[in-house]
Amino acid sequence: MGGRIASMIADAEGVAGVVCMGYPFHPPRQPDRLRIDHLKVMRTPTLICQGERDPFGTRAEVSAMQLSPAVRLHWLPDGDHGFAPRRRSGTDAAANLREAAAAAAAFIRSL
Repeated sequence: MGGRIASMIADAEGVAGVVCMGYPFHPPRQPDRLRIDHLKVMRTPTLICQGERDPFGTRAEVSAMQLSPAVRLHWLPDGDHGFAPRRRSGTDAAANLREAAAAAAAFIRSL
């Protein structure tokens, strides 16, 4: 819940930005129970690194959501909630972790 809580208090605390390494857009297998009300109106620059097949919000599901322009998404190829892809994907968890770290570093430099 770290990314969720951090994103919920960011505007009130006046932080420069938020990086979420995976976000629980909804509970697994419950896409109708969204946890995004604050993300719709968020003012703080936010980067969410998310696995494309994360059970807390897949790329297809999240792409249909109306999020604030302050919220940026970085999709990790075939990643689950821990960013691990399936073996047949042609990539591995270490590559996805490196990609997430590079995206976070670029985001932080842009603030």
